[in-house]
Amino acid sequence: MKHTLYIITILFIFQACSVLKQPEAVPEIKEIPENELSEAITNSANTIVQHEVISQFMLQNNARPTIITSNVTNKSGAITNIAKIYENIDMALIQTGQARVLKSNEAQRVEKPQQLAKAVSIDFALSASIEEIRRNNTIHYIFTLSLWNENSSKPIVTIEKQIE
Repeated sequence: MKHTLYIITILFIFQACSVLKQPEAVPEIKEIPENELSEAITNSANTIVQHEVISQFMLQNNARPTIITSNVTNKSGAITNIAKIYENIDMALIQTGQARVLKSNEAQRVEKPQQLAKAVSIDFALSASIEEIRRNNTIHYIFTLSLWNENSSKPIVTIEKQIE
């Protein structure tokens, strides 16, 4: 009798354990591939400076526009070096030869791009973000680069590039 009672008790314990919800797997924290992010930044910068807004500015003012990068946000769960993104954006713009680039400081990086574009000697401001998209158990990242001027309430130009 005791033996049967032990067996029944053990069966109830096993059954209770199988009913308990198993903890969900903790998503793996990934790092965005630096070379692919750099390529997305370079392609985005090239597309921005080739946009008709920049061409019109250059025709009207007979000068290259002065551009500053305001805020860069990482809206993904991935690890990335934000300071390196600022450097890559500035370098990509310089390499196009189509813009004069002002390096932003910490205080300027928290400003809204429209506010920075109102500053003396700044024609346009850029903002950038990285977002995460999950499809079919795969994580993709979208790098977005947006161009603003002092009068814009939304970006004048927005370029999105997917990072695999």
